Amino acid sequence: MHDDREEPTDTAADRPAARALGSADRDGFPVVGVGASAGGLGALSPLLGELPAEPGMAIVVVTHGEPGEESQLTDLLAAATEMDVVEIEEGMAIEENVVHVAPSGQVPGVEDDRLAPVVADEDAISYAIDRFFRSLSATYRAQAVGVVLSGGLADGASGLQAIQQRGGIAIVQDPETAKHESMPRSAIEAGYVDHVLAPAAIADELQRVRDRWASRRDADALPDDALAEIFDRVRERTGVDFSRYRRSTLVRRIRRRMVATRTVGIANYVDRLEEDADEIWRLHDESLIHVTEFLRDPEVFQTLEDEVLPELVDDTDEDPIRIWVPGCATGEEVYTLAMVVDEHLAERGLDREIQLFGTDVSERVIEIAREARYPLAIADNLGDERLERHFVEEDGAYRVRERLRDACVFARHDLLNDPPFSEIDIVSCRNMLIYLDRDHQEEVARALHYALDAEGALVLGSSESVHRFQKLFEPLDHDHNIYRPKRASQARHPVAPTGLGTVSRSRTDVGGDRGPVEPEDVSREVDQVALDLYAPPAIVLDEDLTVTEFRGDVSDYLDPEEGQASLDLMRIAPRGLAVAIRSAVDEIRETGGPVRGAPVRFRRGDERREVGLQVAPVPPGDPQAGHLMVAFEDPQRTEGRLFDRVGGLLGDLFEPGPDEDAGRVQELEEELEATRGYLQSVIEDYEATNEELRSAHEEALSTNEELQSTNEELETTKEELQSTNEELNRANEELRQRNEEIKQVNADLVNLLEGVGLPIVMLGAELDIRRFTPQAAELLGLIAADVGRPLADLNIPFDVDLQAEIREVLDTLSVNRTSLTDDEGNRYRLRIKPYRTDDDDRIDGAVLVFWGEGGGSDPMDSL
Repeated sequence: MHDDREEPTDTAADRPAARALGSADRDGFPVVGVGASAGGLGALSPLLGELPAEPGMAIVVVTHGEPGEESQLTDLLAAATEMDVVEIEEGMAIEENVVHVAPSGQVPGVEDDRLAPVVADEDAISYAIDRFFRSLSATYRAQAVGVVLSGGLADGASGLQAIQQRGGIAIVQDPETAKHESMPRSAIEAGYVDHVLAPAAIADELQRVRDRWASRRDADALPDDALAEIFDRVRERTGVDFSRYRRSTLVRRIRRRMVATRTVGIANYVDRLEEDADEIWRLHDESLIHVTEFLRDPEVFQTLEDEVLPELVDDTDEDPIRIWVPGCATGEEVYTLAMVVDEHLAERGLDREIQLFGTDVSERVIEIAREARYPLAIADNLGDERLERHFVEEDGAYRVRERLRDACVFARHDLLNDPPFSEIDIVSCRNMLIYLDRDHQEEVARALHYALDAEGALVLGSSESVHRFQKLFEPLDHDHNIYRPKRASQARHPVAPTGLGTVSRSRTDVGGDRGPVEPEDVSREVDQVALDLYAPPAIVLDEDLTVTEFRGDVSDYLDPEEGQASLDLMRIAPRGLAVAIRSAVDEIRETGGPVRGAPVRFRRGDERREVGLQVAPVPPGDPQAGHLMVAFEDPQRTEGRLFDRVGGLLGDLFEPGPDEDAGRVQELEEELEATRGYLQSVIEDYEATNEELRSAHEEALSTNEELQSTNEELETTKEELQSTNEELNRANEELRQRNEEIKQVNADLVNLLEGVGLPIVMLGAELDIRRFTPQAAELLGLIAADVGRPLADLNIPFDVDLQAEIREVLDTLSVNRTSLTDDEGNRYRLRIKPYRTDDDDRIDGAVLVFWGEGGGSDPMDSL
């Protein structure tokens, strides 16, 4: 029952059932946050009424209310439940088996396992539930449970997302049972909900969550074979290999899904994945941990603005500023960087193009990022100025303005499987490495190193560092984990992740995190030193004979042409050398083995040179390898040169005769000339083909730009049509309302005329019949068909020229009263008055009122 003592914070000492939750007892019991608004009491009462006095959980209730407003919610809930109910005070500990109620107009936060209510302004109170849920999830993570009940706003949806993403459970009231369904409906549409239930059923589910929470704390570790099966199921369905992620994180996510699906036993959960493809996707989405927010760690962005952006924007290069956020989740980090760079450029009066790329392996969060719609609660992080500049409020949410959206491109991309971007100025990869195992952390680090421009910057999370990758990066700002790439390491590391294609591995590695293997690290370093000392200069070619990588100094062997830059071997290598390499490549395509040919003589300007070639496929032994390594051996550095010298001495001893020598020379010259001609034709054909491909590529780019322009025009047209449609709908609604008003006025007029009981006739400007009362119809012999007919066409039974009387009134704009007699000798009085319009006071006809002469004065005077 409700505790009426004056010091509710002391109840833990007096109630044996109540137990305060401290950081040392963090696993003690679930903490349930309940958000309710309009109609919420009708859902809270049955929910709490179904719980026992000691349900083994703490409950915190947050509602919308005006600051300082008197609220009876605590007393009302105390009457509905056997649990103790208290109103939150500053510093109150969260207690088991107690309902904690936030005061009206205050938003509780959680700090050091205690509640701290904060008075909120009018805007903040509208998303009080989101704010509390985020605070709850940040402190209690998988221990948190969020419940959204009836309410007329959209509050609670993003808070449930935060709870679910940190491993907690999200529950929503069935909209069919809610008095106001807006809050439950918004949460369901956001997609971060585990259960949709009626209030009484929510109480039952909370009890089940508590029971499973207690049992899973004491459960044994998940067996390797079960994990391997789960990883295989996920990889086959989604293409993502979870064996490369930290095992501890994945185990927590699997256990959370077991609780959410009410599955007992890991074997039963494996069977469930076999039968339920949707559950595989839910496990996939939740395991990727999409925790993000706008301006997360503001000091990091301030450091970027102070130390990184000035060098980028002051560069005379007019190329776009390129930023990449791998693992971007729902896009907040991408748009934050876009805002920071945009503001920095505006302050300096610069107009540089910015390109931001947000990538993630989850297509669902990528769609959310593209939509760029975020809850009103983001105002807490951004402030009024940024909201006004970069967002527009629509349909109860904030949407990023089109100008920034156009600068951001979102795409599905797996950093462990797909090639990285290149020539990037800033890579923000915060809190991603911590979820990968040791080997794949290094793989990602190499990919990020390749992606960055020489003067680029890498931003990591607060719990991450490049300590193990010091040969790749050096600190730019150690306090905020911002680094620069070491260019000297470029030649040592591959240009793409070494894990390409690992999805097809037949065996899934579910081993735990590996410790450091220092002897292997030393061995690798020794190998690298030996290569630097003794390995010959080399190049790496792709299947089109384009140079993709340089190893060592190859300037003695390659000779780039002037004009457009090219890495085409046939264009940058001297002709004799290019032909020899091409011949070796053809041999490799046939045999698959490495080729080591005789020394090749070639010209560099006026100088003749000689070099030995070794060409090998990468990987070795594959005749269809995608890459080839060409090593250049200086004959003066090889032992083989000794045999060349011996051969020269023997040649001097057995020098052929003049005739034999001349014939041989002529034969070789003819063969050489033929070979040159053939090679020249091959080169010309190749260059022609290359030119055609370049032309086709340019046409494709042009077509793509045209399509993009057309798409933008269509988008603009669509927005204009939507705007026009809204205006038409608004105009139609106004016309409908006006029509209803006219109908009402007309009905009032008809009832008024009929209620007066006098013969009244209304005439138009041309003296045509506009309206008359039933009494006038009887007096003048009028019928419905006479409406619209001129008065002159009617047989009026009076001895007075009515038209003349009426004309006089219209001319003088006065009211005229006169007497008249009908054909039967009955005498009447007639009042003629000009008909004035209401809106512009225009004369538009006349009003005729008849009454019997014995009736006294003008009856209209009394009306």
